[in-house]
Amino acid sequence: MAGLVGAGLLVASVAGCGAQEDVKEIKDETKKLEEKTKQLEKETDQMVNGTFEVVYKVTGSGKVSEIGWFEGSGGQTSSKTAKDQTVPWEKKLTMKGVTSIPSLTVILGEQGGTADCVILVNGKEAKRATAKGEFGMASCIADPGVGTEAG
Repeated sequence: MAGLVGAGLLVASVAGCGAQEDVKEIKDETKKLEEKTKQLEKETDQMVNGTFEVVYKVTGSGKVSEIGWFEGSGGQTSSKTAKDQTVPWEKKLTMKGVTSIPSLTVILGEQGGTADCVILVNGKEAKRATAKGEFGMASCIADPGVGTEAG
């Protein structure tokens, strides 16, 4: 009988060691998940509240009839227009938050031709389109997450 009790204690002792390893594993996984959660919270904050640099470009030759773009931050954007512009044309600005969507439109005149509209976000090309021909039009709408640390 003493042998059975001793064997039982040995089995219980071995089982207890396994439980301790399981607890350690769970603690390690919990720590990893907490670190990942903090990283995701940081990335989300950057997307919602972070600023990003935008460069609007219109390339081609000669003149374009109209260039239109959005500027502003945190969803408080406004449209701007420049008429009869010589290209190349460029506008640099800072926008904030995912609700600020970079947008650029170019309209050619009666003389036609070809012009590209390009949007760079944090130095990376986010969108490009080409206007061709008489009164040709091109429009670019960029993802504000392009070029961000989180994006």
